[in-house]
Order: sequence, then C-alpha cells, then structure tokens
Amino acid sequence: MEPTGINYQKLWGTHLARAGVPVALVGDSELKAYRQHLGFLDNKDDDADALALACYWFDYNQSDLPVGELLECFWSAGSN
Repeated sequence: MEPTGINYQKLWGTHLARAGVPVALVGDSELKAYRQHLGFLDNKDDDADALALACYWFDYNQSDLPVGELLECFWSAGSN
C-alpha cells in the first residue's frame, strides 16, 4: 500500500490486517522509481500506481506469475 495519509492508511491497513491480508507500505519515491523501471511516465497516475503496486508485490514476493504477464494484460486492455 502506498502511504497516502494517516487516516486512509490506518483505515485500510487495519481492515486488511484483520482480514489476514499481509500489508506492506511502499514509499512514494520507491514507487516512483519502480514505475520508471517498468517504463511508466513520471506523471502521478492512479492506474499506473495501482499496477505498479501489484507488479511490485509479484516481483518482491517471488511469485510464479511473471510481471511481464501483468503488464501485457494491462497494455492490451488499452489502459496506457
């Protein structure tokens, strides 16, 4: 989750943790660098951030799903 304000972050973090969903915070600058690594623009964009957060999780949790497949689905849906 990207820290976006203490109230919003606390609300969702608490509910997700109670539901047994692991929660991790990814800082703004770290997410921006990761978006650039994926080839996204520098512009702040909620769709790109959401996709980058999903890809970040797969990259750093050694998921069997290659990040390239997520990106391919995203771009083929016309969300560029």
